[in-house]
Amino acid sequence: IRMGGALIGLLLIVSLRGELRTLNPLRMRVHWPTLLIAAFVGQFLSTLFWLGGYKYTAAKVAAILNLLTGLSHQIAKQSLAERRARIAYASVERQVQERTRELAEKERKYRQLFENMTSAFVLFEVVHTEGGESVDLRYIEVNPAYERMTGRRVAEVIGSTLREVLPDIEDSCLAVLNRVAITGEPVHF
Repeated sequence: IRMGGALIGLLLIVSLRGELRTLNPLRMRVHWPTLLIAAFVGQFLSTLFWLGGYKYTAAKVAAILNLLTGLSHQIAKQSLAERRARIAYASVERQVQERTRELAEKERKYRQLFENMTSAFVLFEVVHTEGGESVDLRYIEVNPAYERMTGRRVAEVIGSTLREVLPDIEDSCLAVLNRVAITGEPVHF
């Protein structure tokens, strides 16, 4: 409607001034004062047409048109939000996949080192009493070198406590291992 009003305003101003020949595309020169006046008149006419449309449109139809306009804006906003959410989700998904690949690669390298090292390696979990005192250690991970050095199969020791596997272990040795588990400071035997 506004474009039509602007075009009518431009034609009206140009025809009143007798300059219809200036609209010839081959000879067109921009005359800014004429163009500005035509734009203002066009906006005025388009506003009149717009208001006239409301005046001569039934209230039910106008209400429906207003509702449809509101819905179209909501749909456009929702669509934009959904697109942004899909982009954000895709970005997070890519980051998760990348991080998963990195972790899998680190796990593979760790596993390879763990399986091929010549020293025995054991990962223990501290077993506590209800009072919080550490009394034993539970085997969590054992490498193949441990199996070669001790003669105990990995499947036999995983999940067992140190006292179950080595019932004759001295309390002083267990205390050293508990201290390692609590402080994180390594000990070599």
